[in-house]
Amino acid sequence: MKLKENIDAIRDRLKNRIYPNEQSIRQCIVEPILNDLGWSTRDPQSVYPEYPVKDIGEVDYALCYPASEPRVFIEVKKHRSDLKPAEKQVFGYASRRSVSIAVVTDGERWRFFHPAEERTEKDCKVRELNLIIHNISVSDDCFEKYLSYEAIKTGSAHKAMKQDAEKQHIAKYSQTELCQIIAQRCWDEHRSIKYLAVDLNIPIDKVRRITKTAGYLKEVEKLIMTTRSADQLTHWKRKPSYIAKLMKLQEAEAAQLIKKVRDNHCKQLT
Repeated sequence: MKLKENIDAIRDRLKNRIYPNEQSIRQCIVEPILNDLGWSTRDPQSVYPEYPVKDIGEVDYALCYPASEPRVFIEVKKHRSDLKPAEKQVFGYASRRSVSIAVVTDGERWRFFHPAEERTEKDCKVRELNLIIHNISVSDDCFEKYLSYEAIKTGSAHKAMKQDAEKQHIAKYSQTELCQIIAQRCWDEHRSIKYLAVDLNIPIDKVRRITKTAGYLKEVEKLIMTTRSADQLTHWKRKPSYIAKLMKLQEAEAAQLIKKVRDNHCKQLT
């Protein structure tokens, strides 16, 4: 409740533009919000101001857990200023230190990033929160999800950021491209479509519908099945008829897959 009340008060001040510079944004917006989220802004091992990143510069805040181990970088700018240069800046800091959550804010706008080496800061943007435009409850939930001390401590913030970043990334693909990604992930990780859907936070019905439409479902599940070891199949105690029903195959096809896996397993043992 305290965080919501604080956000409400900050909204009014932002509307009246009473924050004259970057320092006022830090002291009157960022630090009070961090305090409400369980961070001790008086402990530099927890909230490390002007955190040095070797050979690059200093980031305004590093949220650390355990002590002095950065988990989040926050770059602060003057209210209503251009945030693009700051995005590049904090993205570089986070990539250098392998920090999984990076934030750029001018007090009103809060941009959340999940840095990844193969993507640009634009591609890694997960969420933008506006304290004036968005409902107070939405702002509260976003801060708690990504920046609360407890969420950082337990790792739930990193997990949420990773999942949300994956959803954003996947949303850019066509159905056919998405099928190819799912097929490759199934093959690389030896995971079923059901578990992959959970991992990517996509409804399983949607995954099945898309893959089936593009003709990938059967092939993907064949790939998964052929990577199972004979030992696993034996422990399952599943007959070809059950495998066939499970994977929408003819019983002869299922029996052939099981035989292939067992033969390969035997070859590895000899």
